Amino acid sequence: MKYLKIFAAGLFISLIGSIPVGTLNISVVGLILKHQVADAIAFGIGAIIMEMLLVWVAIIIMGKLGKLKKILTLLNVIMCTVLFILATLSFVAAFQMEELKDVIPFSSHYPFWAGVLLSFLNPLHLPFWMGWTVVLRNKNLLVENSFGYRMYILSIGIGTSISFVLYGLTGNLFIDFLKANQYIFNWIIGFTLLFTALVQAYRLLKQVFMLQKSVPLT
Repeated sequence: MKYLKIFAAGLFISLIGSIPVGTLNISVVGLILKHQVADAIAFGIGAIIMEMLLVWVAIIIMGKLGKLKKILTLLNVIMCTVLFILATLSFVAAFQMEELKDVIPFSSHYPFWAGVLLSFLNPLHLPFWMGWTVVLRNKNLLVENSFGYRMYILSIGIGTSISFVLYGLTGNLFIDFLKANQYIFNWIIGFTLLFTALVQAYRLLKQVFMLQKSVPLT
């Protein structure tokens, strides 16, 4: 029963967290619009595998944040920079009224690795799942053993898979309208990436500000 509870909790949190429009969901729809269903599936699998790995990392590093803080900060700076670049490319495509551009330039050629990279670049994954892992631990829902962790991570992968399928089906239903207005997706992707990058930049600046305040004046 306890394993069923953590499975249900992980599935629900993952599904609800994946429903809002994001670059991963839009990328799946974009591949569907190009009739690249196999590529959309490969992209989704890559993104899901990376998310599940990040959840595993979140569980592992909960007690080692102090030692890994510098590494995490460096990764955040790199991710923030890449997100600003991708947002700029999407806005350029939107201004030029171009057809839907791949968020990652090689998405159509290497969809699996594009899914892995874009999922890794999402700076919300790690803090989101670290936060929920703490909540589930505090509520004694997270079973603290290897099988419990596997059930938790598996449920998250299934929840994200369901959201991708829903977006893919929606894109297929409205394929004619979406094809006629593909440039709108460039705007959506651009604003989504920009918002994500700004949130990440704010967090980085906040960390620097807090660090400066903690240093005693001489």
